Amino acid sequence: MDIDYLLSLGIEGERADALLEAVNSELEAAEKRRVSDKYSSTLDGLLKSAGALNVKAARAVLNYNFDGNDFDGIPDGLDEAVTLLKLEAPYLFEGGGEISDEREIYTFVGISPAEACDGEVCGEDMTYSEFMRRSKKTYS
Repeated sequence: MDIDYLLSLGIEGERADALLEAVNSELEAAEKRRVSDKYSSTLDGLLKSAGALNVKAARAVLNYNFDGNDFDGIPDGLDEAVTLLKLEAPYLFEGGGEISDEREIYTFVGISPAEACDGEVCGEDMTYSEFMRRSKKTYS
């Protein structure tokens, strides 16, 4: 949005300037919040994958100053700062701070096919939700 657009809508000069300034200010604030949320999410993910026992405590003692600029992937130096924290404060991490590249990866394999009908219940005619509800009733 620019001043010419606001003027073409019939908004007068000073009022158009104030409106344009307010809109730009809101857009800048929204962008800062987006980048901040992105950084927080990235940092929490790195600390969790590093094995932090308490992410909030690890964040509090992490020696890293985020510059506030947008980034792709991981901000420069953040991975190294987490590794250094793991070496300096091993009590904050699982395994006492041992560094390894091995990480457990979980994948969803699926559910086994339904068994043949037993007269009362026919698995092939049920939705997954119905199957789960019936399983809870059966095994609970």
